[in-house]
Amino acid sequence: MSNDDPRDERALMAKLVEVGAAIKGIEKTGTNAHFNFKFVEASHAYNQIRTELYKRNVFLDISLSDVEQQGTLTSVAMQMTFTDADSGQSRVIGWHGYGSDKQDKGLAKAITSGVKSFLLTNLLIPSGVEPDAEGTDIVGGEAPKVESVPTEKLMELVALAQERQVPDSKMKTKINSLGAKRAAEMTAEQATKLEKWIKTQKVPVDD
Repeated sequence: MSNDDPRDERALMAKLVEVGAAIKGIEKTGTNAHFNFKFVEASHAYNQIRTELYKRNVFLDISLSDVEQQGTLTSVAMQMTFTDADSGQSRVIGWHGYGSDKQDKGLAKAITSGVKSFLLTNLLIPSGVEPDAEGTDIVGGEAPKVESVPTEKLMELVALAQERQVPDSKMKTKINSLGAKRAAEMTAEQATKLEKWIKTQKVPVDD
C-alpha cells in the first residue's frame, strides 16, 4: 500500500536516511572457523537497526516469494517492505538470501542472512575494514586500510565449500596459494579465483 502524496514518500525516505546516519558502523563480533574470518552477527545487527527504525515509527515487513534448494544450499527470494506508521507510506524492495545446512535449517539461515545483508546494504551501514598487513606507508598517523571482501560473499564461498565437502586444510592451502594469509584478506579477484576453484572440486562419492 502506498499513499499518493509525495510528501509521505519524502517522509519515509527521510526517516530511513536518519536510520543509516545514526548507525556509524556495526562491529564484527562473530567468527567463522571454516575460513577464519570475522562477521557481523545477525542478532547484533538487528538490535541496533531495529532500535533506530522503531524510534521513527518505521516497520519492516518480510515476505517470501520463492524458495530453491540445491544440495545443502538454500536460496530464498524475499520482498522487504518498509512502512512509515505515521504517514502509511510504504516502499517495497526485492532481495535474495542464501543459507547452507546439511539438515533442515537451510531456509532459516537463508532468511537470516538475507535480512541482515539487506539492512546493511540498503542502509549503507559499514561493517568494518581489514588492515593492509603489507602496507608500510602511514598517513596522518594511521595505517592504510583496504576494503575486505564483503562478508556475504565469504559466506557464499563457505556454503559452496561445504556443499562440495572441501576440507578446511585444503581451503586454507588454496587461499594461501592465491596470496592471502586468510579469507578475510582476499581481494575481489582472489575471491573470484577461489570460487572458480571450489566449483572444480568433485564431491566425494560414498562407497
